[in-house]
Amino acid sequence: MVTVTKIFSFDVAHALDNYPGKCRHIHGHTYSLHVTVGGTLLDVPGDPYDGMIIDFTDLKQWVNTQVVSIFDHALVIRKNGLFDTPAIFNGTDHRVIISTYQPTCENMLLDMAE
Repeated sequence: MVTVTKIFSFDVAHALDNYPGKCRHIHGHTYSLHVTVGGTLLDVPGDPYDGMIIDFTDLKQWVNTQVVSIFDHALVIRKNGLFDTPAIFNGTDHRVIISTYQPTCENMLLDMAE
C-alpha cells in the first residue's frame, strides 16, 4: 500500500455564533487541505499510469470541483445564526454558504469530506 498527498490552499471567511472571542466576527483564513489517497501501485508495463495509484490531474480536478471551487473566497455562516440575513445576500453575486452547522474548521472539514 502506497499513499500520496496533494495539498490545496484556499481562502474562506466565517463567523462563529456565540463564540466569546474574536472569531465571533466575520473574518477569513487561508486553509491548507491535505488530501491523501492510498492504494496499490498499478503494475502494467506500458500502461501510461504504470507505477501510479492515482493521476494527480484527476485528483486536482476532483478536489477543485468538489471543494475548492465551492469554498474558495466564500463566506460560511450558520443558518438562522447572527449573520444569516437573507435581505443582504438575496439577488447578489456573493459567494455565501449557509450551513446547518457552526462553521468551525472541524465542521467545514467534515462537510468537505462528504
